[in-house]
Amino acid sequence: MFPDGIFDASQGIVHMGVRVRNTSWVDWEPAQGVMVGISPASRIGLASQGVRLLDTWSGHEQAALQQEVSGGFVRVPRLRRGMEWMVYFKVDVGDALRASPKCGSSRRSRPGTQHMTSPPGKYPSGSSCPGRRTTR
Repeated sequence: MFPDGIFDASQGIVHMGVRVRNTSWVDWEPAQGVMVGISPASRIGLASQGVRLLDTWSGHEQAALQQEVSGGFVRVPRLRRGMEWMVYFKVDVGDALRASPKCGSSRRSRPGTQHMTSPPGKYPSGSSCPGRRTTR
């Protein structure tokens, strides 16, 4: 993916960076288990444009990007109010079409706490997942 958010379909599997900002009134602590993922509706929308999210990560890939992935969600480390963190999602853009699909996100914490899903264009607690354009 190019810096301006355009996928190059010739690249095959790439890592899509998503900026997460904590706009809540509390710091996110590791004990809260805050994780960010792409919402189910957005996965369907991206797939309709030939962009497929890959949820299987090797330990080496996770270590290289300094993140932990579980069930399609990326664990967010300690993040103070107002601070940002970049998380990455592995995507296959080999079949991507020319388009600007919208992308919503989901945030969850450890079991029994909070789970939020946002529609495309509405991002929970400041996660930013802008639409991505693709080229062939």
